[in-house]
Amino acid sequence: MSISRLQSEFKRLQLMPPRYMFVDFDGIDLSEWEICMIGPASSPYEACLFHVHLSIGREYPISPPTITFNSRILHPNISDRGLVCPNLVNKDWTHTMGIQDLMELLQDILLTPRMEKAYLMDICAARLYASDVRALTQEMAKMSS
Repeated sequence: MSISRLQSEFKRLQLMPPRYMFVDFDGIDLSEWEICMIGPASSPYEACLFHVHLSIGREYPISPPTITFNSRILHPNISDRGLVCPNLVNKDWTHTMGIQDLMELLQDILLTPRMEKAYLMDICAARLYASDVRALTQEMAKMSS
């Protein structure tokens, strides 16, 4: 893991954050980031606030960080434990990408679920997705607050 690269990315995201996210870490361990992210417009998650954890491994930037939603969310590509399907992230990841690119990819996954990559254990979430996901997600967010 390139500490200088992570420091640079963190500083850039602090100075010029995308309008949909705020990033922080505990000040000690630069490999663990906490992100507050607003769901993408024109999606069932529009205006929902999600707490996302990034675990950045030693292989970064060759391999992407692991993404875990700390907020409850109903989505076919996110497990009931909040893990984003790694195959989706790994498929599009290149070593030239950074944390902001990863979060843009996550926004795209929220906007356009990949039904063919639905978690097997959460297949009912994939089926429910076509129903009123926004109401279910907001209800789940209330329960976890």
